[in-house]
Amino acid sequence: MNWKLTSIVVIGFVLAVVLSLPDNTPYTEEALVLPSCSAAETLVTTDIYFYVDDEVGKNFDRNRAVEMIDYANQVLSNSCIPLRRQLAALQYVAINDEKARDQYAMDELTDLGTSQPWHDALTDAIGSEQLRRHLNKKTDIYVAVLQDELSVIEDGTLGFVNIFRDQFVGLSEKAPIRALEHELGHLAGAGHSGSAVTNLAKASLLKFNSKAQPFSAQAVTCANAGTIMMSHSEIALPIYSSPEARYRNKPCGHSAYANNQQVMLNYANRLAENEAGQ
Repeated sequence: MNWKLTSIVVIGFVLAVVLSLPDNTPYTEEALVLPSCSAAETLVTTDIYFYVDDEVGKNFDRNRAVEMIDYANQVLSNSCIPLRRQLAALQYVAINDEKARDQYAMDELTDLGTSQPWHDALTDAIGSEQLRRHLNKKTDIYVAVLQDELSVIEDGTLGFVNIFRDQFVGLSEKAPIRALEHELGHLAGAGHSGSAVTNLAKASLLKFNSKAQPFSAQAVTCANAGTIMMSHSEIALPIYSSPEARYRNKPCGHSAYANNQQVMLNYANRLAENEAGQ
């Protein structure tokens, strides 16, 4: 092997090693290009009620709730979604896990029903009348904040929703700030990436916009960061996937298959129509 060929082989090997290394470039706000917002649409406010398990206590307080709300509103503003999250109340309640555990053990083989026992446990804690008040106001969102030891989240799950309860969110006491808007995105039909577009996302999407295509409800990774609906991205971008958004010169969406921004717009418009009709 002559020196020229040896040099080419060495250079090729070095390039292969470099390209295989993980991209650990830290997040920079300046590298994020946001979509252009059109004329102002009707702004809909959703009231968020946090019901924190007594066992969690001050591990989740009002300051933590405000942080989650503020981050959610940043994501919505960045994505030109005419929605605003508002902290309505934070209350500590006793959520009984015993009955929920038994029901969960029966339901865990299904994809859709596993969070129902904790919805039922929350209903026991706050009373059916309070639940009815939430259900009668479609802009109410009620959030159960649960201790990490509960079986629904002891596997590392940080948040969950249920398509049968489209105003309900469950969060772990250790859920990151971005988890609230991530789960609220699911309620609107926004989904994860690729094959991870779940039955939940499809059903919710079709429920709120029968003309939409389920495959549009996907998140993406752009450069080394993921949009809000990417579950396991170490760097989370405060945006929903959109063909108009870019990060480090990489597209953060596609009009045909990765446009959670449009899903959220459809959802916001549906809520606005419901509000106008009341």
